[in-house]
Amino acid sequence: MFYSLVVIIASGVGGEGVVEVETYWMGWRGTVVVDLEEATGPLDVPGTTVTRTDGPRQWLRFRRSETTAAQVIARVAATARLRDLTIEESAIEDIVRGIYERSSQEAAATSQAR
Repeated sequence: MFYSLVVIIASGVGGEGVVEVETYWMGWRGTVVVDLEEATGPLDVPGTTVTRTDGPRQWLRFRRSETTAAQVIARVAATARLRDLTIEESAIEDIVRGIYERSSQEAAATSQAR
């Protein structure tokens, strides 16, 4: 499996001028969006979480360290009739936002503990 490594170095993110290094694997999470022939309840596909449904369309999020998009698609096709599908990748903006939100929460928890 091929991954690109993203390293973000931010001065002061952890508070008190500490330089914090965060590493994330680009695309560590993926989403398979499936359009089924008929609307149904959320699919039960091992290794995935249905994050949204809209009629016959369902969004199945998965961790690339646990499964692949191909395996998710095969499992869906084995249990439901597919009309179409799309594979969505994590946007870099979402990854960076998550890093800073987590760092802010950790900094707030640290200052409250003092």
